[in-house]
Amino acid sequence: MTPSCLRAAVAGAVLLPMLAGCARSGPARYYTLTPLASPAPAASPGPVLRIRRVSVPVHLRQAALVVRESPTRLRYAEFDLWAQPVEDGLPEVLADNLARLTGAQVVADPLSRPSPTPAWEVHVGVRSFEMAADGTAHFAAAWELRAPGGGVAASGTSEAREPVQDGIGGLPQALSRAVLRLSEELAAAWAAAAPAP
Repeated sequence: MTPSCLRAAVAGAVLLPMLAGCARSGPARYYTLTPLASPAPAASPGPVLRIRRVSVPVHLRQAALVVRESPTRLRYAEFDLWAQPVEDGLPEVLADNLARLTGAQVVADPLSRPSPTPAWEVHVGVRSFEMAADGTAHFAAAWELRAPGGGVAASGTSEAREPVQDGIGGLPQALSRAVLRLSEELAAAWAAAAPAP
């Protein structure tokens, strides 16, 4: 290969990926989860409910919305992004929903200063938080409600498939409905286990 041909080949190898990257560029769209529970009637101060832990699998701790194309293959939406990490936004929306559903004081930050009132704790382990291959939003999580003494007062699993409208851009709203269902299950468990104020 002559020097001129070699230079042309090198230039092509450098420029083609750059041109391909330009072809894929576009405006990013940012989304948040939304609390959907209706506000509860005002209540006198009662037990504190603390969102102690919400764990999210590594493959979901990404900025991009996730589409599961097969049991072993994921696709990350290049331009459809969460405005904040899922592991931060999910506890906040869960706390907001629970405050509306129960009327209780709900604390979302696990690192906040402990309340002088003994707190009940919510632990959630997310397993699925994505668009499924059939185009629905799939949410699955295991949860525990722990009494102030540390014992498990109730536990269960929550799974929901919600229709998604308007393509990938409708996924956050569909997942918000799934988080509302989890919130309702936790609120029912807490109402049955927690003492009346």
